[in-house]
Amino acid sequence: MRKTYLTLAAIAILFTATNCKTDTEKVEDATTDVVEAGKDLEEATDDYQAEVAKYKIETADKIAANEKSIAEFNTRISTEKK
Repeated sequence: MRKTYLTLAAIAILFTATNCKTDTEKVEDATTDVVEAGKDLEEATDDYQAEVAKYKIETADKIAANEKSIAEFNTRISTEKK
C-alpha cells in the first residue's frame, strides 16, 4: 500500500515537473494562439464575403428570371383579354 502511494506521488511530481511552463513560454504560446486566431478570422471573413457575393449574384439572377416570367404572364393575360 505504501509503495502505491509513493508511486502515485512520484508520478504526480513527474507530471508537475514536466508540465510546468515559465511565464515567458505561456506568453509565447498565447501570442501564437492569438496570431493563429487572427489568421483564421481573416480566412473566415474572406470566405463569408465570397459566399455573400455569390448569394447576391444568384438572387439577382432569380429576381431577373421572376420579373421576366411576370412580364410574359402579364403579356399573355393582356392578349387573352382582347
